[in-house]
Amino acid sequence: MIRNFDELLICIEKVEKEITKLKEQQRYFICNLNFSKSRQLFSKAQLLELNILNYINYYQNKIKDNYLENKLYKTKLRYLKIKHQPKSIANDLLYCIQELIIEYNELKKICNINELDDDFDFKKTRQYHFDKVELIYVELKNVILFSNSKINANQMIYYKSLTDYLRSYYDKRIKILNKELHCKTEELIRIQMEINVIKNELKLIAVKNKLYND
Repeated sequence: MIRNFDELLICIEKVEKEITKLKEQQRYFICNLNFSKSRQLFSKAQLLELNILNYINYYQNKIKDNYLENKLYKTKLRYLKIKHQPKSIANDLLYCIQELIIEYNELKKICNINELDDDFDFKKTRQYHFDKVELIYVELKNVILFSNSKINANQMIYYKSLTDYLRSYYDKRIKILNKELHCKTEELIRIQMEINVIKNELKLIAVKNKLYND
């Protein structure tokens, strides 16, 4: 039972610590691509967020007929309500993508500094990080498109920047692959020409062999 404003703050702080622990676990599961588990933890965190709002509502109702307390805490309670509105899972998805992009870009720098762009292990690790970014991005897109979670303007701005980031990556990949395709095509043409030369030589040898046998 909440008797005063200080006790309300203590209750809120206690629940906030539980939510923080859940968020840390949730981000761990997101980064390991265990989205079903992360959604379960998100649901638990939402319930705790609703508990905070219930505490605030309870105290508001408790003091509504007390002029002095109501005057003292009305604005603070309104602020607490705004601050503790349920958060979207997009927050955690965006956070994890941001962290992975930092790691990915650091790997690129290491490769460029040490001229290890052709190193298989580095390329494999870099690709693994980018694949994780891509999969979390797909999950984020599903959250934005198919869930009832509210997506704020800042989240949408960052989501659009991620879209540009991925598009830029694939534009580069397409250029690289087109270049590789061109090289392979030229190599194939060269090999085909060599095969034709060999075929002609074999035909000529076969004709000469027949003449000698006759």
